[in-house]
Amino acid sequence: MITLNIQEEADSQWNDRLLKSELATIYQTREWGNLLRGNMRKPLFFQFIDEKGEIVGQVLIFMIRNFKENRLLNKLITAVPKLKKSLYSWSYGPIIFDNTRFEDIMNKLIEYCNSQKFQVKGVGHPLLQNDISFLKSKIQINVWITFLIHLTNSTEILYQKIEKHSGRKNIERSIKRGVEIEEITYSSLSDYVDLLNEGKDEKQKTSLKDMQLTWNTLKPFGYSGMLAKKNGMPLGGLMFSFLQGHIIEAGVARSEEDQKHNLYSQDLIKWKIIEWGTKNKMKYYNLAGANPTPTSKKELGILRYKQKWGGKQYDYWILKR
Repeated sequence: MITLNIQEEADSQWNDRLLKSELATIYQTREWGNLLRGNMRKPLFFQFIDEKGEIVGQVLIFMIRNFKENRLLNKLITAVPKLKKSLYSWSYGPIIFDNTRFEDIMNKLIEYCNSQKFQVKGVGHPLLQNDISFLKSKIQINVWITFLIHLTNSTEILYQKIEKHSGRKNIERSIKRGVEIEEITYSSLSDYVDLLNEGKDEKQKTSLKDMQLTWNTLKPFGYSGMLAKKNGMPLGGLMFSFLQGHIIEAGVARSEEDQKHNLYSQDLIKWKIIEWGTKNKMKYYNLAGANPTPTSKKELGILRYKQKWGGKQYDYWILKR
């Protein structure tokens, strides 16, 4: 019998347990929970406890209120408080410490979410390959895919695995056209933020202060980025975490100049992250998600882009209700 303990603050051993698991990512750390706390987000730290009182699993879940971006709906929600809804959302979880209790943990988690009548969006970890078909009657299961580049191979082998015409040639074109890559530092975060905000309206922009806070908070766990420049002018950027040797990219920034002149800065950035990963003895480079059955031209383009890097395909699940 699994029992559930839910706290608004992580216990003192939360990160210690997390860091013993190969499933650990920054998105399940105590610091990530505190970083996103506020702005209608409340972090909840779930512990799954067995009959002996041992913690056999845990997951950081955000309860998000008024998450809909539809303005008319938000006006209606404001006018009629009873219509307010909440979303339970998590990424790369739950963290399972005793795999024999996987079904018990998942049943308890979904049972609780359903009892709260909240909407749910939970994203699993690609290294957690357990069958979850037993949940079909309780929640919607969507299977997505990602591609993990195994960085234990040499850079020579990894380069040859990249598609020649849409991958390697783009890397070579970028170099020939004068693009250079450097690792982002605290002082160059402003260049990255400027790129990230290019073309966005004020409400969508990321503040330099918020990015600096994110950097300082996550850096001790493994957080960095790459910046592409030509003649000293920033062209593109990409942040990534690398807790437990698992590189996960986030925050693509690309300038209009890069797109207009086909400088392929993002391709060169990815290759430099691969080189960095092998040099620093990382395990995987996670290219994030793609729909295995694309329903639009955009989704098809995303799938093909991720496929071209020669990574191994992994299924993972997204739970929705």
